[in-house]
Amino acid sequence: MIKFDEWAILTNDILNGFQVIKLIQGEFKDIGFVYESVAVQENEEKTEAKISFTYSIISGFVPDDKLNEFKQFTGDLLSAILQEQLEKGDVVYSGGV
Repeated sequence: MIKFDEWAILTNDILNGFQVIKLIQGEFKDIGFVYESVAVQENEEKTEAKISFTYSIISGFVPDDKLNEFKQFTGDLLSAILQEQLEKGDVVYSGGV
């Protein structure tokens, strides 16, 4: 499980309207990135959901052989962020389809 105080910090930086996330510990320390799009698709029974997303790295470097691990990490982090926001009632929808 990802812990916000150990692994990531949401900074006050905004890039083209997107919140910048800076990783502060772990294998991907010092990488800054933004989630550019996030979509949640539920099954017909509304018992399961799948998250799809795109992101851009804006600072730091991820070697090619670590890109799959980084994508998995960003997916896990996004799931943790959404879960925390749902629990607090803080999910914000900013448009789209």
